[in-house]
Order: sequence, then structure tokens, then C-alpha cells
Amino acid sequence: MIGSARNYGFTLIAAVFRPDSEARVFDKYGASFEKTIACGELPFYEPYRYDCRGNPLDTVYEWAAVPNDCFEKQGHQAIFLTLTANKLLEKQPQPDYWDAERKWIVGDYQSVVIDQDYMVCQALGIETGYVEQKNLFQD
Repeated sequence: MIGSARNYGFTLIAAVFRPDSEARVFDKYGASFEKTIACGELPFYEPYRYDCRGNPLDTVYEWAAVPNDCFEKQGHQAIFLTLTANKLLEKQPQPDYWDAERKWIVGDYQSVVIDQDYMVCQALGIETGYVEQKNLFQD
């Protein structure tokens, strides 16, 4: 979970596979120091593409840029968990997450939300998505 746009109403979430319960990584927010992330600590629940040695670390199987209140209802949670479980069973990683995360962290969360909304509309065969229905990001 990347909460850097939480104050603007959105969070970037990802379902990942990490082979170990502890890893040594570089801080993802620009600082070049190493840190150990361990299960149970908040940074552990953020995806990391590489460890400190440059070895691939996490495999992202599903991700979404969602409104902060998106998972208040169990039905919404169930949909995301079902989509994620299907991707895991099919072993279909989502490598496009890393570009979205990079944009998100530098503050371009709006383009991530808009791009994702457009892709969902295309997949569902609809013209108007969440962004347009809610008049998000309109001046």
C-alpha cells in the first residue's frame, strides 16, 4: 500500500508475492539508505521491486489505484480478493505496477487513476468510468 496521495483521496494498493518474511531494501522515497523490512512492520506491506543487491524481490499479481473509502464494504473487498486470487492461480504477474508506482510516488497519482479508469472502461466496454462520473480532477 502506497498512501502518499491519501490526503487527496486515493491509495495505491498491490497484492504481491514476497519469498521471505524479511528483506534488506533501499528506501523507496528517495533516500539512499538501506533498511531491513520484516513482517509486522508497516514498510513490509509496501512492494519492493528489488532488494539491496539488485535482485528481484516482489512479484505484483494485482494492483489498483482506489479511493480511500473503496474497501469499506465487504463486497468491494471480496471483488479485489477474487481478482487477486485468479491472477495468483493463473500466475499472471502485473509488471505495469512498477511504472504506476513510480508516477505515484513522485506525485503524479492523477494520471495513474485516470489511466487505470480508462483501461477498466475498455475492458468492460463502457464509455464513462469512475473519474468522469465523479468529476474527479476537473477544475
